[in-house]
Amino acid sequence: MDDLKKRLADLGRVVSETSDRLTDPTTVATARRRWLQSPQAAPPRASRRPVSFVLAAACVLCAALVTLLVRRPSALSFAVDASSTRGTVGEWIAAGSEGPRVVRFSEGTSLTLAPSAKLRITETTAHGAGVLLEQGSVEASVVHTGADTQWALRAGPFDVRVTGTRFEAAWDPIHETFEITMREGSVIVRSPVLSSERALVAGEHLRISVRDGALALPASQPNAPLKAAAPAGSVALTQPRDPAPAEPPVVPSANANANAGTSAIATAAPRSSATPAPGLASTAKAADQEPSWRELASAGKYKEAFEATERVGFVQEIERASSADLSTLTDIARFAGRPALAREALLAQRRRFGARGRSAFLIGKTAADQQGNAAEGVRWFEVYLSEEPGGALAEQALGRIMELTKKDSVAARSAAQRSIARYPSGSYAGLARSILAR
Repeated sequence: MDDLKKRLADLGRVVSETSDRLTDPTTVATARRRWLQSPQAAPPRASRRPVSFVLAAACVLCAALVTLLVRRPSALSFAVDASSTRGTVGEWIAAGSEGPRVVRFSEGTSLTLAPSAKLRITETTAHGAGVLLEQGSVEASVVHTGADTQWALRAGPFDVRVTGTRFEAAWDPIHETFEITMREGSVIVRSPVLSSERALVAGEHLRISVRDGALALPASQPNAPLKAAAPAGSVALTQPRDPAPAEPPVVPSANANANAGTSAIATAAPRSSATPAPGLASTAKAADQEPSWRELASAGKYKEAFEATERVGFVQEIERASSADLSTLTDIARFAGRPALAREALLAQRRRFGARGRSAFLIGKTAADQQGNAAEGVRWFEVYLSEEPGGALAEQALGRIMELTKKDSVAARSAAQRSIARYPSGSYAGLARSILAR
């Protein structure tokens, strides 16, 4: 500003001196024009410098962003078996009974599904992926690419955190048992049924039963999460189920021929000391040698176990079975392909023994998976959530509701909002976000 005033003053002086010396008025106009065209009169360029500086900074910032995006590592990709087609996150991958299937990732990790196993890749990042094991067994060989390597395998209420290792994991949703065998490296197992997280290293094997509340560990592991005294080599996570009471003796009714498949319960009369007839003795001996349905079910022979229950009457067994036996009868019916009878056994467990939570979940699972009744499945999953909102199967119940209500946008969004609020990084987080993004 001072410089401008000085120049204006100089201009006034020059004009005044010129006017005094010259009488031609055009001379003044000429002098003024020359002064304005002179380099001194050019407007200062200082005001343009901030604009140039901003433009230069913007160019530098854009170049930095482009460099960052180019160098940013992309998420892992995967393919199934020998296919050249890139796998899709969220789609189920199932192995048939004829043989295994292999999922190969771009950085070298592989997942081998045993026959009848089923899983899906829930998410992929530049440092790992999320895997949801629905059922069956999978052998994982995870490549360790650095300190930020991070993989997660989820099965039911169990969460396995992996960096780089080789292990085998199996999940049986019917019996609700989880197993993991370590081959190399280490993992961390977390679950609501555990009192604390469990670290496993190469050579260790872990088996957990949600239903029985039992965790099998090597006897030499003193840091296992204990909750109650148990035999060597295992610890009880919850109180074990009550032992089955002695079954009342079953004797044939008087009109057995007219009512095949039924039985009558009566108090056994004292045995006579007389020697039975040879025919009766041989029949009794054969009956004693024939395994019971409990023994057959314990051996995993569910078809034979169901046939054994049919001989004595499945419905009758439901009405006189203990709570533990009702769980076994449920499994027998489910594996034998008789979901209606499995439902009856579960309802009896709720009616007679006040069972809650897990029984509702199994009724929902039976309705949805075996009876094809999605609405009934959703109803019972909601019952489970109302009875055990923080239960070990709560996340899975919400996930099943989302899957079964995909065509009902209101119900699906409601379940997705609850799921993402409670389990933002859970097994069904990807599905929940996709529903909410519609």
